[in-house]
Amino acid sequence: MAGDRIRIDGGQVYVNGQALDEDYVPPAYTDARSYPDQVVPPNCFFVLGDHRSMSNDSRDFGAVDQSYIYGKAVFGYWPMDKLGRVR
Repeated sequence: MAGDRIRIDGGQVYVNGQALDEDYVPPAYTDARSYPDQVVPPNCFFVLGDHRSMSNDSRDFGAVDQSYIYGKAVFGYWPMDKLGRVR
């Protein structure tokens, strides 16, 4: 979110110096890319795909202005063991 300090070191994502536990990223989809320390600009979000080895995300095009983000997630279909409504 805006104001957060983001860094990725060898695929491990850090937000404000804390490593994220990303259990939603399957081991087969991880990658070892790094991204330099950056503060997310005002009114923006740093977005990452969960298929990291194939995702085109903020590591490639930078933070996304909130005016370009809309919609609501209501149903998850992957991974299959978590199929169902999003709460």
